[in-house]
Amino acid sequence: MKHHVVLGLNFGDEGKGKAVDWLCKSIKDKGEVVDMVVRFSGGCQASHEVESNGHKHLFSHFGSGTLQGVPTYWSKYCPVDPIVLIREFKDLNSKGIEPTIFIDPKCPITTPYEVHVSQTDRRPRLDGTCGAGVGQTIEREVNHYSLLFEDIFFPTVFKQKVENIVKRYDFIYRINDDLMKEFWHCISILQNNKYLGITCNRRPLIGSRGHVIFEGSQGLMLDQNHGVFPHVTHSNTGVTNVLELIGDTKFNLYLVSRSYLTKHGAGNDNLITPREYVNPREHNVPNKFQGTLVTGSL
Repeated sequence: MKHHVVLGLNFGDEGKGKAVDWLCKSIKDKGEVVDMVVRFSGGCQASHEVESNGHKHLFSHFGSGTLQGVPTYWSKYCPVDPIVLIREFKDLNSKGIEPTIFIDPKCPITTPYEVHVSQTDRRPRLDGTCGAGVGQTIEREVNHYSLLFEDIFFPTVFKQKVENIVKRYDFIYRINDDLMKEFWHCISILQNNKYLGITCNRRPLIGSRGHVIFEGSQGLMLDQNHGVFPHVTHSNTGVTNVLELIGDTKFNLYLVSRSYLTKHGAGNDNLITPREYVNPREHNVPNKFQGTLVTGSL
């Protein structure tokens, strides 16, 4: 088995998805097999846009090798948002793509409440947020309100855990009832295994003869231990999690960068010298949680 790790060198938006898609295609063109793309950091906020094989998609839960027919392994370091997962699965299906994703049972689950807090609470907005609730999910897990993907398949336990989480938030936050209805609908889909391409499984990473590509999220400058707090992500964006997954196995490391810096969201203003670059293929658009993409000298 050969391992490849793709990391963003800067503040994110470097082109990691495009690099993973290219790597999958290059390996397949040699007649070799890519066993899986592994997501090992971040969550569904890692929006990686890929245009390949006549399709264009903004990946969040599924790996950027999906358009090349490569399965995704979603490791325990990445929170799962059932609503976003099912929406993306249906979106890929509508494009004629049947993706496969193996989800580690120990992955934390994001509820609509964490998403709501990340979008409305003043602290996350000041620190910098994508509005996806990933950081809030990890903080909730640390505070002992644990909700894991494996819990879905024990309905009574899952219902009790969700009710406890709702009680934790509900005295301060109120969310749209339709969101909770969609949340429970998506949970029901997963419980009934309606979509066979979504599997709860700790897929082995060692022992196969093919290639495994580890797809990073955000960038090294946003690593929770090496970036400038609090304008970081709640994740290890370097190789820390990869090493825990594969031990001392050798791997090829790809550090991805544009020819200029990019930054989305609040903070780190002293670390980037603003300079406008015109890129006709830029897909990042302003949003109310991160504002406009900032560019600067590399």
